[in-house]
Amino acid sequence: MQRAKIAIVAALEREVSPLVKHWRIAKRTYDGCDFKFFEHEDKILICGGIGAEPGRRATEAAIQLYNPKLMISAGFAGALDPKLKVGDILILAFVIDANDGSRLGTGTGSGALVSSPSIAGPGQKAKLATAYGADAVDMEGAAVGRGAQTHGVPFMAVKSVSDEFDFELPPMQKFVGTSGQFRNVAFAMFVTVRPWLWMKTFTLYRNSVLASKSLCKWLAEQDLQKLQNARVGTHPIKASSTYPNLMAIADQGTLEGLTRKIPATMQAAVYRGINDVRLETVPTPKIGPGELLIRVHTCGVCGTDLKKIASGSHSAPRIFGHETSGVVAAKGAGVNHFKPGDRVVVFHHIPCGNCFYCERKTFAQCETYKKVGCTAGFEPSGGGFAEYVRVMDWIVERGTVPIPDKVSFEQACFVEPVNTCIKGIERLHLAKGESVLVIGQGSIGILLAALAKRAGARVITSDLHDQRLTISKELGFEESIDASRADVVAGVRKLTDGRGADAAILAVGSNGLIKTAMEVVRPGGRVLLFAQTARGEVTIDPAAVCVDEKTLLGSYSASVDLQEASVRFVMGREMNLERLISHRFPLSQSREALELAAHPQPDSMKIVIQPGSSWSDSNAEGNS
Repeated sequence: MQRAKIAIVAALEREVSPLVKHWRIAKRTYDGCDFKFFEHEDKILICGGIGAEPGRRATEAAIQLYNPKLMISAGFAGALDPKLKVGDILILAFVIDANDGSRLGTGTGSGALVSSPSIAGPGQKAKLATAYGADAVDMEGAAVGRGAQTHGVPFMAVKSVSDEFDFELPPMQKFVGTSGQFRNVAFAMFVTVRPWLWMKTFTLYRNSVLASKSLCKWLAEQDLQKLQNARVGTHPIKASSTYPNLMAIADQGTLEGLTRKIPATMQAAVYRGINDVRLETVPTPKIGPGELLIRVHTCGVCGTDLKKIASGSHSAPRIFGHETSGVVAAKGAGVNHFKPGDRVVVFHHIPCGNCFYCERKTFAQCETYKKVGCTAGFEPSGGGFAEYVRVMDWIVERGTVPIPDKVSFEQACFVEPVNTCIKGIERLHLAKGESVLVIGQGSIGILLAALAKRAGARVITSDLHDQRLTISKELGFEESIDASRADVVAGVRKLTDGRGADAAILAVGSNGLIKTAMEVVRPGGRVLLFAQTARGEVTIDPAAVCVDEKTLLGSYSASVDLQEASVRFVMGREMNLERLISHRFPLSQSREALELAAHPQPDSMKIVIQPGSSWSDSNAEGNS
């Protein structure tokens, strides 16, 4: 891996062309995508494109390929403060994502940047200024900051004002391509035949040149003042002000405030009864010998937690959440393998290894396994929907996994769900070349499809939502059936010479689809129930099992025997699991996160709650 101390992510090359015109060009590939990097001494720069997703991809590629010590989101921004002028340089203390309201701290500068999903004109600027109290608007800063933060890389947002508060931009959004590149030729042709846009376009060009020169001058500056000089004041830092020493930040590796005192109380999403989850202040858990206190960064929302909340099957109060990644905040006596500041992911169930069920590898039925070994208070229930979680001694010993340096908290939080999916695929005993239908293409359905394909099977997918099938196809699953328009059973038989699939996986919780799954497999085929975790009754044709010799299987929870395999899959990035995350919510919006997860929309996939989205002290903390 080539190393760089500073990685800069911009949107378009025209923003930084004066800076990089003499830099070396390096074309590199990451995650199946080609990227163009500019390299100079210990700095690299990548122009990812306009928008959050291009910014995220560029950030991920820069971190994975260059291992930087500091990430800078640099580029143009529109002024939300009427006092700002074109060419003013802003070093922002906070970056706000307008999609979900989450707020990222940079640990330096002052003022706030809001990242909008579209190019903002004066009307939209006024709304953003009122809603967020921000000083400027861009489209990529929040995505770059989130990517840096989840990898534990210090982050700065440095923006040059390219359009003032009341400047009416020409219509530009429709000329932004799907990859984030601006279609200059099409825009020029559009403007050429519309004389009333000529003056606006000329002003836009002039502003862009001025903003680019100002930004590149700042980025090229080497004799910079100390970081503390950029941490004062209540207004954005202007071009004439003093700036932080970039190399000093990169060398120190983390920002000031890295170590924080563990508070006596914390915020948590507390389950109080059926469909009643409240954000409350609760005591921070105390730990004993052999235990760890984890500061939670990211926790995935699992369907089993949603069913407990909706059904009232578990007593209240509790704090759910078990797909947890974060940072060791404190360790108890006798803990030698972990220290404060270590990035980890934790399992919440670990079996005893000695009982009747463990001897038969049915770990989920072990009484010790059924005990939850992670808690944020009340009856132990996982605790990931809180700022801190206590990890009990047997989980510390056998269920706590270090996160490698360049693996994000988001990627790492998939270790437990990946384990459950590998277990399900192994239960099916898929042979190479066998056909398998995966019913449901949410995040778990896609994971199961990927693992079935990895086992050598021919994968067919189905879902009611075309948007999900589109995502599935982008990930390589071309054979799909839109269940809202076509008969799934007939469609599968058509693809399998009239026989039916060798196996089917039901990755959605609807018991009504068990009949479909049984009908879609050939005689002698297998059906795996993966999401049927709520007890109830269902009618099946017994002759399908007896006469047609079809096998109905179930798979629940994780297997300790597959722990290493799931860790290798996730930490080795055999699949970019962050792509499955559609919505990220701060802890303060945990109720909204759970509501969306319980009532998924066509465009929603994996939902995560991120107490760490508010961190301004990079990735570590704690007292030993």
